[in-house]
Amino acid sequence: MTARIPGNKLGVFWGGKGDQTCLEVFCDFNCPFSNKICTTLFEVKKSFGSKLELVFLPTPQPWHPSSCMVHECYHAATALSPSKTEDIFMYTMEIALQYFSDVDSYEMSRKAVHEQMADLYMAKGLVDKEAFLQAVRIEIPASGGEKNAGNEATRLVKMYTKHGRYSSIHVTPTTRVNGIICDTSSSWTVEEFAVFLQPLVDAEGI
Repeated sequence: MTARIPGNKLGVFWGGKGDQTCLEVFCDFNCPFSNKICTTLFEVKKSFGSKLELVFLPTPQPWHPSSCMVHECYHAATALSPSKTEDIFMYTMEIALQYFSDVDSYEMSRKAVHEQMADLYMAKGLVDKEAFLQAVRIEIPASGGEKNAGNEATRLVKMYTKHGRYSSIHVTPTTRVNGIICDTSSSWTVEEFAVFLQPLVDAEGI
């Protein structure tokens, strides 16, 4: 029976020890506003170092039809190359809108998305192409077999989706600081995020 609860805490953890201010970002690789805020937060993290735990939670949105395919490719890649998770996250955020927007992916099959992602990841040295394609492959079942079994990444897509729904996350990006949803904006600059976060990082206790 497939486990219904993840064995590890979900998220892409950008450093930290777990006892500091934690900024969580629910984001969608195919969301332009997620792309913008994540690019900014990569720089924000540099300013705070180990004082800030930055956690990205990839959350595919149903109104971006290709998003689920991009997310499953991301999870398949990180499962194959866990030591490169941060690089895979950054690169997926970089290429998703460039190659798999609604317009760009309109005539692409799921298999075509998998194959192009395989080539893109391989070109950056992030995955072995054949292992990646095997991980995202949809097996054709024998007669009467399960036709919606998904692939090796399906379970993680489900877990992240479940986490977002249980957390009442609707739009991306949505941010939480220390578990509380907060009113940030994808248009904020590095300096504006620093002004918002500095008092929280400096605070001792609640």
